[in-house]
Amino acid sequence: LKTLVHTIRVIHQSRIPIRVVFRDDNDLDESTKSSIIGSLEPEQIGDIQFIDLSTYFDLDVAQIKGWNLKAFGILAVAETQVAVMDADVMLLRPPAELFEAKGFQRTGALFYHDRIKPQFYWNGDVLAKWLQPKLTADKLDKLFRFGGEFTGVYTEQVQESGIVLIDKKRRSLGVWAVCLIFGRIDIRKYIQNDHMYGDKEMYWMAFEAIEEPYEFSRYFPGVLGGLLTDFNVNRNLPFGADDADARVMRHDAISSSYALCGRLLHFDDSGVPLWSNGGYMLKEDDWSSIEGLSEGAVNPVWFIDGGDSQTEDFANPWVARIRSLFGQWLYRTMKGQNQVWSPYPALGDECLSQNTRGIREVPRDISESSRQAVQYYFGNVLTTSNSL
Repeated sequence: LKTLVHTIRVIHQSRIPIRVVFRDDNDLDESTKSSIIGSLEPEQIGDIQFIDLSTYFDLDVAQIKGWNLKAFGILAVAETQVAVMDADVMLLRPPAELFEAKGFQRTGALFYHDRIKPQFYWNGDVLAKWLQPKLTADKLDKLFRFGGEFTGVYTEQVQESGIVLIDKKRRSLGVWAVCLIFGRIDIRKYIQNDHMYGDKEMYWMAFEAIEEPYEFSRYFPGVLGGLLTDFNVNRNLPFGADDADARVMRHDAISSSYALCGRLLHFDDSGVPLWSNGGYMLKEDDWSSIEGLSEGAVNPVWFIDGGDSQTEDFANPWVARIRSLFGQWLYRTMKGQNQVWSPYPALGDECLSQNTRGIREVPRDISESSRQAVQYYFGNVLTTSNSL
């Protein structure tokens, strides 16, 4: 959280109002608030407020805890246009640019796609149809099915809720619908806790349930980072590498069909990197791994885009899951297709194979500001032996 505030105020020099929403004093205490404010110079602080949800809601009745507090936070803040961010979001560009998305301007609600993961153990499409019986088969297929009519499978995760954009003046009923669904014991206890990953699917499903307009971002997620792999050999670009070394490494990786590992990346309407989720380390902080490599920093210099949801086809996501059964031959045949995420236990993460555009360089101004955020996190927040 301290790094995110630093990124907004210092790196991007944005004076956008910041509202830190928390459950109660056990969730965010006074010393932590003081630490966040104290990390800024007086002229950098600007309009920052801390909002205690226990002063607005009965926490037990509303079941406000964990991920669910985000939706109630939208209700609690006074502002009408809200970008709800997880604390581990890395903003690659100034936050005001989020609101420039055409989908947000058209509908007042913009959601971001999640990476495609084959559905193993529950039918999210059944829940969506239960909440909205009028939801057509075509709409369900568009949201859930990938890889073609006969070979495609349903994905278990549709929405990535690291950032949710809402205009409450236009979409207040949608926000209330999300909160009401979170309050249902059958959904909260038997579906969200056991089958869903956090709050992500509840936003678009709630909007569908009451036929509230919304849009998904145009581009599917990609990956941001500096670690290349063929799942046998890893090549990690050091923070101190010069441009010539980086160009050679990227050229070799493209010609050898290496995948890229790092953080989940999202784009603006033009396909330019906009924000990433999951923090500043190579792996999700709460994932296990079998090698120290995962404890290093993300080097945000390269990316693989996730593909245009409006114009491009997507591979059957099962292929990545069975890659290891058939060796590198199958992995190499996937080049040129989008959303082929391959699990990599050594990193406790997933890596994205290249599409037709290969591994691309993050624009220099974006990569430099992002590197500043990573360096701030490691230099001023972490107290472990992790290093760049």
